[in-house]
Amino acid sequence: MAIFYQRAGQREYQVLEEAVKFQFNALKAAMSGNVMAVEETLIFVEDGDEPLTSELLEIVLLEGKHHKLHAHHCRHVEVTVNYDMHTAHHQFSPSTTVGKVLRWAEDKFKIAETEKGHLQLQLVGTSDRPVLTTHLGALTHDRNCSVAFDLLASHRIQG
Repeated sequence: MAIFYQRAGQREYQVLEEAVKFQFNALKAAMSGNVMAVEETLIFVEDGDEPLTSELLEIVLLEGKHHKLHAHHCRHVEVTVNYDMHTAHHQFSPSTTVGKVLRWAEDKFKIAETEKGHLQLQLVGTSDRPVLTTHLGALTHDRNCSVAFDLLASHRIQG
């Protein structure tokens, strides 16, 4: 089973070598790369709320249900979403996907069922609309533990 991961500030998925999978410290070292210090690296399962311990890692890998991990120095990422004239804030794990944040924002702003699926999150001050499978931690930079989005209509092709 291949294990894919993202880490702080890097959107591209990496693949773990077979040799480091079951060794927690080797996994932390491999996933931290040159981005963060090994001792401050926290490892999360995709959409998981708490960092893994060596015992939990073994269970997760033996169950084989999760193939995506995330390495980050932050325990939480403060997310801000702007929609219409309103703003909402929430803390998520760095391994939370943009898709999960989008669903949270749609519920938070009471988006009509007919409009759900027609909205996207765009990083504030950019035209960057990350794909739904991107981890929040991959969108942070340097020592920052926050991300801000605008909730906007998807680009619709009229034909």
